[in-house]
Amino acid sequence: MDTVCDMDLDKETETHNNSDIPTFEKKLRKFSGKEFRKRLKSNEKLKALQEFLHNIQGNSSQDVALEYLQHGGSLQELLQCLEEDSSLSPVLVLDIANNLLLKIIKCKLQCEDMAFQACQYFLQNFALVIDKMLSLSSSAAERIVVLKFLTTMATNSSHLSKDILTHVNFNLSRIEFLSLSKMENKAVRKHFVYFLTALLIDIEYPVLSLLLSKKGLLTSIIPGLTYDEADTVCFILTAMKSSILENPAVSKTIKMKTFNTIVVKNIVNLYNWKGPRNLKSLKGEEPKISVNEVQKARVSQCVHEFLMILCTSHKYGVIFRDPLVGIGKKTQNALIYTVVDSMDSPWEHSYASELVIKICSACPDITKYIWNNIKTVLEPRFSPKWLKLVEFVKRLLVELNASCLEPCIKKLTAQQICTVITALVAPIPVLKLAPVHGKESHSEITCFLWSYYD
Repeated sequence: MDTVCDMDLDKETETHNNSDIPTFEKKLRKFSGKEFRKRLKSNEKLKALQEFLHNIQGNSSQDVALEYLQHGGSLQELLQCLEEDSSLSPVLVLDIANNLLLKIIKCKLQCEDMAFQACQYFLQNFALVIDKMLSLSSSAAERIVVLKFLTTMATNSSHLSKDILTHVNFNLSRIEFLSLSKMENKAVRKHFVYFLTALLIDIEYPVLSLLLSKKGLLTSIIPGLTYDEADTVCFILTAMKSSILENPAVSKTIKMKTFNTIVVKNIVNLYNWKGPRNLKSLKGEEPKISVNEVQKARVSQCVHEFLMILCTSHKYGVIFRDPLVGIGKKTQNALIYTVVDSMDSPWEHSYASELVIKICSACPDITKYIWNNIKTVLEPRFSPKWLKLVEFVKRLLVELNASCLEPCIKKLTAQQICTVITALVAPIPVLKLAPVHGKESHSEITCFLWSYYD
């Protein structure tokens, strides 16, 4: 939880600060919490708030936030200013409120319970303000500030996380533009990712359950991960792996709904991570900048670890045992077929080839589909790509040993067992490469097949 809170401390709202806070040319006098509270009840309220935020964000040796809190100031008092005076900018007030909440959490002040109640009050009574700040017509500064405040709340309390998910309206259109992966929306998306991460890593299962019940909310950020920072991608995937996939409280049914066909395809596409420097603008302009290979390798490893659990683990993943091992009419692993189908020539890539091979080992019913897919490219060409395919076939044949059939072998007839074995380790596309019409073939696959059966 502290990770998200720390990430939230960045100063990305300088744009709105410049508009809401005047430039103070003269050195401000020493801040007085007592005097500031008096000014909040006067006609100087706006100026007092602007100066206060300026002090908080400045390099002053005086901790003005702590000074205010120690003199009886509170989050509730600030929020009431916004409630009483509609002319005040919500951006200004909520930015201050977020800084105060962070200070209270960090210093573990006695007013923490009061701050919790103030946050609840805000969520219950400022729904229209939140709705407006997250709307299509709002500015980037408004969205960023309210997302930062919600993130700090979620980081601090599971109860507040549930209240946020209950009271804040995240409809599909709103989710879509908050998660939009375009240059112009980069800062908003980043804080939306932080917000969802704070909810995702909450230790209380009811929060996670509520989050996953909101259709498309969590998974909305996955398509744009292609252009996010490598650290962000790895953090999100690791969090989803531990909080969802490896969480015994999350049922396979919920996992299937969360990681549907479209979502899984987008995760597979992360093998081709491009990084933030290749992020497109709204005009469709796509810079072509070489990807940092070290960072790409890190992302690929995280993607691979996630997909290996999702697609090959009967305990934690979304796969099912097919009692007829692929020879029946009903498909047991439709999602996994989609995963395999979305990978173009997986044998040419180390991670993708290993994933497909392990999928076939865990779900032998998929193997027939793999053999059918590669039969058109299996004809000997003696090219580097063909040699990689040969190596892939060899590894796949080795992986498909008798243990793959143990869970269902007792339920199959002798004829069905013969059909299954033929489909798995003696597929027609491979056998066709054997010597024909007395002419000897020097195919590496053929040589391997004979040694395999010996």
